[in-house]
Amino acid sequence: MMYALISSYMSHIRPYVPAWAALPLLLVLAGCMTPERAMRETESIGSRLATDYRRQVTGNTNTFSIARPSDRLRVRLQLARENTETPAPDALPVPLVLTLDDALAAGARNSNEYQESKEAVFSAALDLQLQQHAFETTFEGVLGGGLARAESSGGEESGDTTSDKATGGGKSTLTRKFANGATLTASLGLDVVRLLTGDRSTTLGLLGDATIKMPLLRGSGRLIAMEALTQAERNLIYAIYGFESFRQNYA
Repeated sequence: MMYALISSYMSHIRPYVPAWAALPLLLVLAGCMTPERAMRETESIGSRLATDYRRQVTGNTNTFSIARPSDRLRVRLQLARENTETPAPDALPVPLVLTLDDALAAGARNSNEYQESKEAVFSAALDLQLQQHAFETTFEGVLGGGLARAESSGGEESGDTTSDKATGGGKSTLTRKFANGATLTASLGLDVVRLLTGDRSTTLGLLGDATIKMPLLRGSGRLIAMEALTQAERNLIYAIYGFESFRQNYA
């Protein structure tokens, strides 16, 4: 019965379905993210913000990285060992000459304070990104569907009848918060089954809504609405100052 019902609906898809009917499926696929990709994007965002604010505060143009200096030195040593030709049994390995930066990197291997000060900058950068995200346009989508079966008695002549009804719908919502505290919310809902089958007997299966919320007393004003963002920027600057001060004293 389920296969027959799906086949019946599929027979109506070609003449009635619009080109944008596949948009909900594309949005669902675009919203999927693996844990590895999430970690890479998080590290990229934190490094970018830390590098930008570090350049503004200190003028340092080096890319900020959360990786330990000892890890980068270990990679160099491993590559140097792999690129070296296999020596004779009696030959001594060629020593690797360390520069001052390499020596400091090796010394930072066991320095938990150095890594903690660097992680404090990275954590403050992620907090800043979270506050910035609050003022970005966010998207939320919900899809749902179901199948209902109803049995009715038609009397002795016609007998009992069974009817199946499929339901399916989706709703997408866009939300944007502005610097003055106002929040804009726009949503679009649709009845997927009604759109696919072309049933226009009652409604078109589309519903749109837009709402603007403006605080009048509590939470109103640019300074109040952006207080958390301003404090997050200050925390990142303070963390950068602390990290640079520790680097100078450590060297």
